[in-house]
Amino acid sequence: MTPSKQIVIPRLTKEQQRRGLQALAELERFRDELAAKYGKLTPESWELLNQSRDERTRDLMRAVEE
Repeated sequence: MTPSKQIVIPRLTKEQQRRGLQALAELERFRDELAAKYGKLTPESWELLNQSRDERTRDLMRAVEE
């Protein structure tokens, strides 16, 4: 058995952090522009989960009725 190796990920520099946050802010602005132009593009995850639960419940209720 080979000994496990610990992977060391270096901390981000202040410049890398700044660039990452700037990119995130630009993506959020772009998302907002798209939503303003085309409407909401994708449903929230909780909406999808609730829809999936509702469908599963309906399927189970139909199976019990049969």
